[in-house]
Amino acid sequence: MSEISRLQDQLRRAFSGGAWHGDSVSEILADVSAELAFRKPKGAAHSIWEIALHIAAWERVALQRLSGPFEIKLSSEQDWPPVTTCSPEGWSTALELLRGGHQKLLGALGGLPEAKLESV
Repeated sequence: MSEISRLQDQLRRAFSGGAWHGDSVSEILADVSAELAFRKPKGAAHSIWEIALHIAAWERVALQRLSGPFEIKLSSEQDWPPVTTCSPEGWSTALELLRGGHQKLLGALGGLPEAKLESV
């Protein structure tokens, strides 16, 4: 198995299932309602919704890094996108953003020459 294939496999498992570390992102989020995702735990921790958008943001950064060896900086709002309203449609949109970005990253990684791994 090539290193790229191994990376794709690990990313796919971490997102979709069969991960070495336990439940995948998709398995964890499968039955989470918009209301639960929006709720913030005590202590000013991030909500599930915010964490999902945070993952999507950093997968976009990884995707951008595959096309060039440059540093990408996120603003605080880009790193932890705020969620100001709660609706089932908004939560569905956030999940689609997460899934779509993940698929784009897997696809771009698959098109990367093995030799380029050292430079990204």
